[in-house]
Amino acid sequence: MRGLPQQMQSNELLRSDYRGEPLDDALQRFTESCGKAKDLASALHGRLSTALSAIGHIAYKDEPGEQER
Repeated sequence: MRGLPQQMQSNELLRSDYRGEPLDDALQRFTESCGKAKDLASALHGRLSTALSAIGHIAYKDEPGEQER
């Protein structure tokens, strides 16, 4: 898979963008952006899991049937 962009470029199936930026630079930016997006998604998942736990705990604690026991 690593050689695919170079192979596509040599077959003229993949070209640089309209700004004339070298393909390697564009691919490097894309790779870095994907890594950052993955890190942000992971952090968001952690926060949402914590929030869901907190909400579940509060809902369980406030359930009417549980208070009567």
